[in-house]
Amino acid sequence: MYEETDFDNNYKELKIKKRRNPWKWLLLLIFAFLIPFLMYISYVYGLFNFMTTGKISPTTELKNLLWATELDGENTGDINVLFLGMRGDKEIEPYITNAMMVMNVDKKTKRINLISVPRDLQVQVPEYGYSKANSIYKIARYKNNDNDDKNLEFSKKIFADFLGIDIHYAFLVDFSGFEEMIDDIGQVEVSMTEQEAKNYPFLEEEKFKGSRVPKSNVSYRLNGEQSLIFIRWPENAIPDFDRIKRQHLFLCSLRNQYLNYNVLLNPMKTIRMMQAGSENIKTDFNLWEILKFIEMTKGINVGNINKHYLNTDNKTDGGLLLESKNNSGLIYTPSAGKDNFSEIQNWARKIVAN
Repeated sequence: MYEETDFDNNYKELKIKKRRNPWKWLLLLIFAFLIPFLMYISYVYGLFNFMTTGKISPTTELKNLLWATELDGENTGDINVLFLGMRGDKEIEPYITNAMMVMNVDKKTKRINLISVPRDLQVQVPEYGYSKANSIYKIARYKNNDNDDKNLEFSKKIFADFLGIDIHYAFLVDFSGFEEMIDDIGQVEVSMTEQEAKNYPFLEEEKFKGSRVPKSNVSYRLNGEQSLIFIRWPENAIPDFDRIKRQHLFLCSLRNQYLNYNVLLNPMKTIRMMQAGSENIKTDFNLWEILKFIEMTKGINVGNINKHYLNTDNKTDGGLLLESKNNSGLIYTPSAGKDNFSEIQNWARKIVAN
C-alpha cells in the first residue's frame, strides 16, 4: 500500500493555496482600479471647489447624491439658473456682464426655456438707484468685494425681483479666460440656418477659414477665439438682440456636446473641463447638485429648448420694452412705464409655468 510522503503532503498544501490565490488576485485587481478611481474623484472634487461658493464636505455630497436630495426648486417642478458672462480682468470695466440669461428647466414637461435680458435694460437696485442690467454684478462687487457667494446671491435677487420669478442657482463665466477654456475642452460645433449664416459676416473672415464642417447644412466647428467672436460680435452692438440669439445658440450647442455623462465618464475630458472651469467659472451649485442637474436635463433634446428674450418689437414674444436715451447712452425701459415691470413679470412667469 502506497504511503504518502512529505512531498505529497507539500503538493496538497500547494494545491490548496493555489485554489485560494484567485481571491487574492481579485482583491488586488479591485484595489488597482479603486485607488486610481478615488484619486480621480478626489482631484475632480478639489478642482470643483475652486468653482463653487457653496463648499460642503465630501461626506455630505455623497449622502445628498445617494439619498436623492431635491435640488432647490425641484419640489415645484421648475429650476431656474442665472447665467452671467462678465468681461474679465483683461478688459476695461471687468465686472460688466454683457451676457445675461435665465435657464428654466421644467422637470415635468422635460423642456428648457432660455430667458435673456438685454444689457441696457434699466432696473432699480436697492440702496443704489437706477442701473443698467449689465452693471448688477459690478454693483455686487462694490458692495461685497471678493465674496463670491454674496455677489451671486445679490445678482440672483435683483434679477428675480424684476423678472418676478425665483432664481435658485447661478453661474458666472469670466470671458477673459473663455478662449482658453474652450480650447482646453475642444471645439464647439454650432449649427444654424443659411439665412442666419448670411447675417453673420464675420463667419467669412480669415479667422473662420476652415471652420465650416464639410458636407453639412450650415455647421461650424469653433475654437476658443472663434467662439468668443461668435457670442460677442460686434462688441458694441446696439441693440444687442441679435447677439442674444447667438448666445442662445452657442449655449445650446455647448450643453449638448459637453454637459452629458458620455463626457463626464471620460476622465481626460472631465479633468480638462474642470481645470478650465476652475479658473473661469464661479457657481453656487454643489457638486452633487451639478451631477443631478445634468441627469435631469440629459434627455432634453434641442427641439425642446425654447428661446425668449426681451426686446422692443411689440409684435413679437418679449416685445415689452421701449428704447430711449439718458446720460449713460441708450437704455430700455418697460413699455408699461419706467418702473412698471408687471408685464415683464407676467411674461416671465408664463414662460416658467408652461
